[in-house]
Amino acid sequence: LVPRGSRQTGASVLFNMPKVWEAFVAKWVRTQWNPAFRVGAPMAFDLSADGTLRSEADVTVWQDDDLVALYDAKYKRPGDKPSMGDVYQMVTYCTRLGINEATLVYPAPVKERSFRVGGKIVKMKGLDIDALRDHILTASGGVVG
Repeated sequence: LVPRGSRQTGASVLFNMPKVWEAFVAKWVRTQWNPAFRVGAPMAFDLSADGTLRSEADVTVWQDDDLVALYDAKYKRPGDKPSMGDVYQMVTYCTRLGINEATLVYPAPVKERSFRVGGKIVKMKGLDIDALRDHILTASGGVVG
């Protein structure tokens, strides 16, 4: 990118990295589950009973018509524990979707931990960022590098 008004020209490619990360996490989740399970990404749903508040789960795993797992792709540096906002989000999603646990997935090594909030469990998982680079290269036909 060059500043406006500049006489220089150039080209660039910008990626919406949170969306790229969500796609990568969905691909990774598919490798972790037996093909008998269906992986969905993303999944919009009502937060409020009357549908005035809506949200979107990044990755869901289904066995027939039953939701069995929920993953949320967090494209940010993980800490020792998830942010309170992320915990609130996952507990709310679990409650609304009728499941007991959700996993936050980060693009960096993280000590895998679980946090119990009432009857819900929020887990932390880190993935290999080099694999994300390879995913981008494959998706772009090898033109990025």
